[in-house]
Amino acid sequence: MQPNSDLEKKKEVLLTFATEKEALATIALLKAIQIEPSFWNFSKGSLLITGIGSLQAALSIMPLCHLFEEIWNIGIAGSLTGEEGLHIIGSIEKLTFMPETTSSYSRNFFQQQPIFLGPGKKLVTSDFPIHDKNLKIIGDLIDMEGYGIALACQKMQRKLKMWKIVSDFAAPGGEKEIQEKIETLSWEIALFIQEKL
Repeated sequence: MQPNSDLEKKKEVLLTFATEKEALATIALLKAIQIEPSFWNFSKGSLLITGIGSLQAALSIMPLCHLFEEIWNIGIAGSLTGEEGLHIIGSIEKLTFMPETTSSYSRNFFQQQPIFLGPGKKLVTSDFPIHDKNLKIIGDLIDMEGYGIALACQKMQRKLKMWKIVSDFAAPGGEKEIQEKIETLSWEIALFIQEKL
């Protein structure tokens, strides 16, 4: 997405979601007006659908970061602890999966440093859906875009707040669970955002 004339003045907040399904209730509740296929304006800022994946999310927000005082990332995540609800994220790590045969040079080269936002839950970002607890991932929640958003905000020196709502338990059947809950979760997110704004 390229900045246009609707984005000339710096706005208060950019709300970011990975998917439109997560954002639908927020779009409706805030009476947001669609400007481009993945971009809406509302009275206090704008809303962007970044797409799924760290790289995709980072590339989506990079051209827009400087136009906003603050970036918020809200969306669904799998719970690695069995805890439900909506949680503020305090730290984010990137899960990098490499076969054991990968050279030690490559393992070190691709290491990503954790990003700290403040008090809150530990989020792990993966490039692929996790529905297998046997992977022994250490953290509270797992998503597919948080690290990319946080890295872009860090590089652009923008304040970031991040919240995730539990959609599944990173276990077999998780995809079906997400599909069944997404509309309800979207409304829970929307009401939370309305209160925060």
